[in-house]
Amino acid sequence: MDGQPDALAAGLYHQSIAWGLRSLAERRSINANAANGHAAASTAVESASSSAKEETSAKEAAGEEVSPASDSPASDSDADAARAESTEGTETKQTDATASDSTPTEARAGEPVGDLAKLGLSGLWQASAPEKLLKEANLTQAEIDEAKQQLSGCSFADYADLPADDQVRWGRKLRIVAEGLLYGIEVTSGRYSPPWLSRALRIGSLLVLLIGIGWGAVAVREWMVELDNIARGKPWTISSVYPMGCRSPSQKCMESPSFFFHTQEQQNPWIEFDLGTPQTFSSLKIKNREDCCSDRAVPLIVEVSSDGKKWKQLARKNEVFSTWQPEFPTAEGRWVRLRVAKKTMLHFVSVDIYK
Repeated sequence: MDGQPDALAAGLYHQSIAWGLRSLAERRSINANAANGHAAASTAVESASSSAKEETSAKEAAGEEVSPASDSPASDSDADAARAESTEGTETKQTDATASDSTPTEARAGEPVGDLAKLGLSGLWQASAPEKLLKEANLTQAEIDEAKQQLSGCSFADYADLPADDQVRWGRKLRIVAEGLLYGIEVTSGRYSPPWLSRALRIGSLLVLLIGIGWGAVAVREWMVELDNIARGKPWTISSVYPMGCRSPSQKCMESPSFFFHTQEQQNPWIEFDLGTPQTFSSLKIKNREDCCSDRAVPLIVEVSSDGKKWKQLARKNEVFSTWQPEFPTAEGRWVRLRVAKKTMLHFVSVDIYK
């Protein structure tokens, strides 16, 4: 699988659900087999008792002396023998059924435990019937149906190929299902935990820990980089105001997810950052608008000023870009301006300025 954290998380939750379904299916199989064996033994005992009663009636009709059934040790022996014979017959039938059905394609109630390893997620879902447990864990029927469809049509490694938004979405959805299964297994547990499940859970926990460590390292690195962003929280002004965008100094707001500012169409539109005091910096990171109109931002010129009147050009970008990180010799100034050298509108997703 690819290394994106959201794809890895979705894949791990996918595997966790598979383990949970198999555990439920094995428990149902064992319970069903035990119930079938008990029913067969009861039937054999009833049959033996019926035969004994018939024999007693026949003796009474012939005028023979009959001992009370409760005083006859043979009755108990016959019943015990019937139980043993019935149990042996049941085990033989189960063994024969397992041997004759070595390649099952569909799950059945009370299916032998060994055959569950051959089932895919669709078969495990049918064999484990987890809907009741998931509803008890407060999942809706729509969530259950959507998860069932996704798990049946996707392997755990396929999440790396999904768009980033879908990776996040399915990571969250599958987490809800995995936690719901775990809740149901704990609440209704028959204290049956197969060894392979314990091993799988230990491995899964280790993988989650390693991913968490890696993810944490990335987060710390991004946090340290953000500390060097001297544009964070600094006020900005624009050459003209289109009635869309955020309020300075914000570069993110719910009202304007595609850009944080927008100018009118004009000659040489610009955005200007006031760093408060003269500061040194050596690079910028400019994210262009992605939903449309990225060509409006070129040719883009980066300028610096110490008094807000005289400007010095630091870098220029003539090609259309998604993200531009101009680098230049360390510069010093209080004001940083981004200006487009033509008649156009100007809008960006974000602008960072680094020491």
